[in-house]
Amino acid sequence: MSLTEDISNEEALRVKLQTNLPHYVEKIRTDAGPLEGNFIKAGQYLKSSALLFFGPLIVVKVLSELSGPFTFPDTITLVACIAAVLVPMCWGIVYFKKSLALRNNFALVVNDLMYINALTLLGLTGTHFRQSFTPSKATKLFLRQSQITQPPERQQVLSLLDHSELVTETRNTFLIDDLLTLTIGGKPLFVSEIDISNVTGTGKNRHTKKIFHGYFAVLDLSKTLSGKTFISTEGDEDGFGHLSFWPSLTKKEVTETILEWNEFEQLLHVATSDPVEARYILTPDFMHHLYDWWLPNKGNIRLSFVDTRLYILFPDPGVRIYGTIKKISDEEIKDFIYSIAKPLLHVVHLVEDVQRRFI
Repeated sequence: MSLTEDISNEEALRVKLQTNLPHYVEKIRTDAGPLEGNFIKAGQYLKSSALLFFGPLIVVKVLSELSGPFTFPDTITLVACIAAVLVPMCWGIVYFKKSLALRNNFALVVNDLMYINALTLLGLTGTHFRQSFTPSKATKLFLRQSQITQPPERQQVLSLLDHSELVTETRNTFLIDDLLTLTIGGKPLFVSEIDISNVTGTGKNRHTKKIFHGYFAVLDLSKTLSGKTFISTEGDEDGFGHLSFWPSLTKKEVTETILEWNEFEQLLHVATSDPVEARYILTPDFMHHLYDWWLPNKGNIRLSFVDTRLYILFPDPGVRIYGTIKKISDEEIKDFIYSIAKPLLHVVHLVEDVQRRFI
């Protein structure tokens, strides 16, 4: 049975999740419960690190303002003052690293269980990979993409994104977290959580333009396409989604195509270098699933068919990049599993529609 037949919509997903929730909670309590105390301790370490690191700096600033003109102290006093500032700051750094280590250990176990349960809920099989959130990554979150040396998995995501031609806006910052490799209809489906933005300026002049937040999915097709086909929604007016931008996307001539499906024409835009192939690929079921998702969400989904792959940028603000639950509870677990499964449900529906054309 396909996922489309088993869970046809979000309401059916919520009902099935609620039914199976006690089993998921029991499994997570058993496997991750022993780490929860350390996760709570991580929060205490974080507060201590902030106090130890910034406290001496605040005290120095206040004293300097109260004491008036600065007079150079003798050597012993100067060394003592420096030590009084640096020693607590060093301990603050130690506590910060401890906090991140404890948080990371808890998150790795919990999030892996969340994804396993979400896949089980959807009746899917696959592998889940989550990169450790280390102190160095905490720093890298504030750097531009050009300043970060990416591990192979992240480089793979960025290479696939470039090949998809789905993001043509200027962008320099990527956050990439959980990675999934699934098997749908005998073909691999790769899914990654991704946040894309463009950061300009520094300090008070720093400006961040949000481009995308959600799932990036890649499906291997069973044939090589002769043309390139792109789909976006009505509200997508920047970069790829802007109709006037499409002709310059590729070396092939890509133009807007009317598929004569009146109910979709004003909401879902299609551009292709091969209109015949586009009409064959984009079945009524496929367009209906796109439309049914778009109607309540009004989000800007982007899709492309290039060479031997279908690429999907599926937006969802609920996707948690570098996030985890705050405590092991029924409500927290239910919300997290649903945040994974809901967008994945729609992605797989679209994939199953496409695969029916390539069997």
